[in-house]
Amino acid sequence: MDKDMTFELLEELLDKIGTYPHVSAENRVKLLKFVGKQGKEAEEQLSSILNSIDDLRLYMKYLLFDLESTRRENSYFKKLLDEKES
Repeated sequence: MDKDMTFELLEELLDKIGTYPHVSAENRVKLLKFVGKQGKEAEEQLSSILNSIDDLRLYMKYLLFDLESTRRENSYFKKLLDEKES
């Protein structure tokens, strides 16, 4: 869900809440602050998760590179041993 969609849904929610007579303007402001704070925390958590995924991708690429290098070295050393034995 992108930011625009989130803000549209929040506006709809606030409009619906505003139709109820028992919700005062003070409570609406508190609600806006709470939702804003929660949204900011959610964005920070999402950003942290995306950074972790990027780090994991990089680590996996390194592991694959290292695996291929090890296989090449292993093959090379086996070849040397075979030549030496012959």
